[in-house]
Parts: sequence; C-alpha cells; structure tokens
Amino acid sequence: MVITYVDARHPGANHDAFIWKHSTAEQMLNSDFNNGKINTWLLGDSGYPLEPYLMTPFRLPGDEIQRRFSDRHAKARNIIGRCFGVLKNKFRCIISSRGLQYSTEKASKVINACCELRNVYFF
Repeated sequence: MVITYVDARHPGANHDAFIWKHSTAEQMLNSDFNNGKINTWLLGDSGYPLEPYLMTPFRLPGDEIQRRFSDRHAKARNIIGRCFGVLKNKFRCIISSRGLQYSTEKASKVINACCELRNVYFF
C-alpha cells in the first residue's frame, strides 16, 4: 500500500483515461515497451484503454476463463481502493465531497504532500 506515482495536475472533472494518456508514467511505460522491456504491467479498471503494459478487465466476459481473469483482476485491484481509503481517512481535506478550495496548482501540491506524508506515516 505504498503510493509510487501521483499525477494530481488535472482537476477532478477529467476522465482517468485522459489523465493516463497525458502522464509521464504512460510515456515511460510506452517507451520501455517499445524498447523491448515487455515484463511490466499495471492494473487499470475498465475506464482505461487496454495497452501492452496496462491490463484491464473484460467488460463483458464471454467464457469462464475471461470471468476468472476479471475476478482475479478485481481482487488484485482491491488494494488500490484500500490505499485510497486510508489516504482519504488520514487526510480528510481531500475527500471529494469537501473539495479543496484552492487553485489547481495549490490543490495539486496539497494532494502530492498528503500522498508523501501517507507513505512516511505508513512505515
């Protein structure tokens, strides 16, 4: 449950896939893949595009193998949801219903600081 990458530059109205497409993480993984490093994968929900380095679940599993894959994929992703829950519980200011009443730049810095402090506090 360690946060290794944060991209809080975009306001909440942007779709996850848009943020992913414009992230340095996506650019780095794409470059690594194109240079032969093919043994790195991330797990994303069905809102993300399927990439050689980004596994997403089947939207409509057609058979038992696809259902099992999607089931295990969801179980593996549960830790991400738990991590976000712990982060928001520790730093209540970032709960979406409250909203950060700052400029996008300052809100981004607050979120980055919360993630960093959460990692330090966790260990």
